[in-house]
Amino acid sequence: SARLLQRFWIAGFLHYQDASYLNSCATDAPLLLIAEPNNRYDARAVMVSHNGAKIGYVPRNDNAAFADLLSRSEVLSAKIVQINFANIWQPLQIAVYF
Repeated sequence: SARLLQRFWIAGFLHYQDASYLNSCATDAPLLLIAEPNNRYDARAVMVSHNGAKIGYVPRNDNAAFADLLSRSEVLSAKIVQINFANIWQPLQIAVYF
């Protein structure tokens, strides 16, 4: 069975979505993690996608291990574990499993 690697609040949500997008999110909803080795700001960037929409990134201080695993084609799964309507700067906490 999958084991929990980490839980964190995603970074950059408001750059890609507005607060109303949270209404389409649900706890336990599956997420996709996509490495972006050609990202011009961070070669270890890992984008978080929900139903095909970019919703943010793994925080920079947490992304090295995930980028490394994804670069080796390891299978990671992720899901929403908390939706924080009260703080739009920390709107979604996710869990990543390996």
